[in-house]
Amino acid sequence: MLFKESILNVSDNSGVFTVKLISLYGKSYSSIGNFVLCCIKKTKSGKTFQNKYLAVLVSTKFPSYRKSGVFLRYDNNSVVLFKDKEVILASRVVGIIDANCSVAKKDKLFFLTKHFV
Repeated sequence: MLFKESILNVSDNSGVFTVKLISLYGKSYSSIGNFVLCCIKKTKSGKTFQNKYLAVLVSTKFPSYRKSGVFLRYDNNSVVLFKDKEVILASRVVGIIDANCSVAKKDKLFFLTKHFV
């Protein structure tokens, strides 16, 4: 459960380290699998990026519940950046992704990572 102005880590190799959540698309909070609009805060030196990117939430500190009664809680809030709703910005996703992540391009997202729960 994330709100506006939250600082998030980026879980891909695009060169962006942290982003700030600026829009939830009409919702009051956001959870795993939702698209959000982010503003870049910290990057590698020498790289240039646009100011705003579309991102999908892949893990949150707030617990996500499953139908089996298990709940998962991650160490940090993280996103994966997209160029648009179909093209991922990076070539590799680093870190753990929740299997409940309901994204249109879920297969592509899972293909780019080694770890998902």
